Amino acid sequence: MRVQFPKFILPLLFVSACDGKDGKVDTGDLQDTDPEQVYDEGCILVDGEGGYQWLTDAITVADSGSTISLCEGEITESVTVDKPVTIEGPEDEELIWNAETNMAALTIQGAEGVVVRNVSIRSTRNGINIDNAVDTLVENVQLLAIGGTGARAVDATNTTFKDCYFGQLE
Repeated sequence: MRVQFPKFILPLLFVSACDGKDGKVDTGDLQDTDPEQVYDEGCILVDGEGGYQWLTDAITVADSGSTISLCEGEITESVTVDKPVTIEGPEDEELIWNAETNMAALTIQGAEGVVVRNVSIRSTRNGINIDNAVDTLVENVQLLAIGGTGARAVDATNTTFKDCYFGQLE
């Protein structure tokens, strides 16, 4: 079905957008209308500050080189890291990181210098995907009850796994 406007409508639409002097469109006063992003409060810290409920939010606000500190307990989230950050759980390994169904818990994509330490990961798919990343360190990570591959690296350079454990939940 083709819609046909009367011939006088199109010129009116064009003229109404112009200021009538030089044919330029009057945009008025442009202002930033995006409100400041508000994140749910929780115990995940970025460089010792904040307090975010979701790891995804913490990664979003983190600068390159930031340290994201996770708290004890369980999280259920699948995240992608595309900048150099350190993600660390509590020293006493009291954190279980559950991936969303059929997703990796962590995907490191195109980043240089990502560090992940002191977490236990469970996933029905892969635990950690490392794609096109450089200088990744995975340290003191337990990959438990993984349905697919514990860790998968593609086009990754200088990937190090230190003091990691691949096994089943007890």
